[in-house]
Amino acid sequence: MTDNKSITPPYFSGTSAEDAAQWLRHFENYCVFKTLDDGKQLALFKVLLRGNAAIWLDSQSNATLANMPAVKAAFKARYKTPDTVMYQNASQLFSKRQDADLSSEDYIAIMRKLGSEIGADERMIRFAILNGLRPELRAFVIQNQPENFDQLIEAARLAELSSLPSCNSDTSAALLDQIANMQSQLKEVSAKWDRLLSAPVDLRPTTSPPPDSATNRTQPFSPPTGGSCYTFGPTCGQPSERPKYESPNSNLRDQFSSTYTGRCSRCARRAHADIDLCPAVNQTCHYCRSKGHFSVCCRTALRARSHAHQQSQQQFPRPVPPFNPY
Repeated sequence: MTDNKSITPPYFSGTSAEDAAQWLRHFENYCVFKTLDDGKQLALFKVLLRGNAAIWLDSQSNATLANMPAVKAAFKARYKTPDTVMYQNASQLFSKRQDADLSSEDYIAIMRKLGSEIGADERMIRFAILNGLRPELRAFVIQNQPENFDQLIEAARLAELSSLPSCNSDTSAALLDQIANMQSQLKEVSAKWDRLLSAPVDLRPTTSPPPDSATNRTQPFSPPTGGSCYTFGPTCGQPSERPKYESPNSNLRDQFSSTYTGRCSRCARRAHADIDLCPAVNQTCHYCRSKGHFSVCCRTALRARSHAHQQSQQQFPRPVPPFNPY
C-alpha cells in the first residue's frame, strides 16, 4: 500500500530556493491521484502554503479565493521564474558540461529541466546536451544521430559502456608514467652512490716516516781519507766516545715504553683486544697491594725506583772526563 505521507506535497513558503513550478506540478498530480474536487483542492492549497506564501494568499480577493483555477493562475503569475533566473538557466543550458563522475542519464535529466524552465523546444535541448557530453561519449552519440530523447539516452548508455576500457587504459598509462619516473630517479641515486663508493681512497700516512726507515736511516761513520781529521779524540779519524748522559727518568721511561710498543700496561704482555681478557684484571700487585695490574707494571714502584735513582746520582755523581783538544 502506498504511503500517503511520502507522496503528499511539501509545504511551500515562497522562498527563492523553492521551485514554484515543480511544487505546483506535484500538487496537481496529488489532487488527481486523490480525486479531489475544486473545494478540497482549495482547502488543501491553503493548508500547504505558509510563511510569505500564506500572507500572499490572504491578500487575494474573495472572488479569486472562491475559484481554484483563478488561484492557480494568480499563483503562477506571482511565483513565475524571473527573467534574470531564466537568463541564467539559458546560459547554463549552453555552457554546462558533463562531469566525470556524473552519469549520462543524470546529465540529460538536468539539461531537460533547465530547458523546460526557459521554454526551450526539444530540438534545442538535444543540441545543448550533445554539446555538453564528455568528448569520449559525444562522438559515438552523434554517429547514431538520435531524433528524440529516448534515442539520445540509449546512445549515451552504449557510449559509456564502450568507453570504460579506454578510461582504464588511460589510468594505466598514467601509472606506468609514474613508475617510469620513479625508476629513473632510483637509477640516478644508485649512480651517485656507485661514484661515491668507487672513488679512490688515499690510505698513505700524512705524517713523516719514522726515523729508522730506510730513507732516513743514519749512515755509518766513515773517516776522511785526505789526512785531515775532523774529530777530536785519542785517535785521529775515529769518532770520539763522549760520555753518555743518562736521564734520571730513564728507567721510568723504559718501563712505560711498552704502552707505545703494543704492550699491555697492566701485565706487560701483548696488547689485548678486550681489557677484560688481561690476566692481571683481578690480580693483586705485590708492591702497592692494588688490584688490576702486576708489580712489573706498577707505577708506584716505578716512581719509587726513579726517586732512588735520583738520590744515588746526587750522592755518587759520575766524574766528567777532562777536555782534550788533541
